[in-house]
Amino acid sequence: MKISILDIMEANDDNPLNDDKLKADLYAMSESDPDGFMEEILQVLKSFPEFILSDNAPVENKTNALNRMMKHFENLQRYEDCAFVKNQLTKLDAR
Repeated sequence: MKISILDIMEANDDNPLNDDKLKADLYAMSESDPDGFMEEILQVLKSFPEFILSDNAPVENKTNALNRMMKHFENLQRYEDCAFVKNQLTKLDAR
């Protein structure tokens, strides 16, 4: 069964990444289906771009994750998605 963090976020006011089971499922997905994982995370960020700034993870971790995501979509030649991720990095850097 495919994990839909987007569905979870839409149905929940709290940060779903505080849920240990969801974090474990996402980690497993990142290992077994890295393309699907990146796609899922991209859709979440496009739907909830404020999450990047409001999440309490260290800025360095968020920057590293966004850079990995940008590289992933660059390798797929999905430049519009790269531009979105770059825009989010710019917002994060400005904070």
